[in-house]
Amino acid sequence: MSLRTEDVVAFLSRCVAEIDRSLYRTSSQDRKLIFLLRE
Repeated sequence: MSLRTEDVVAFLSRCVAEIDRSLYRTSSQDRKLIFLLRE
């Protein structure tokens, strides 16, 4: 099975997008928690 560069790049960028989304969701929840804890 041979992978073309475009396929690899598409796959990696999809992974990065997923990770970015989950990290953003987590960090915004954490910020809300930290804000609530500081009050």
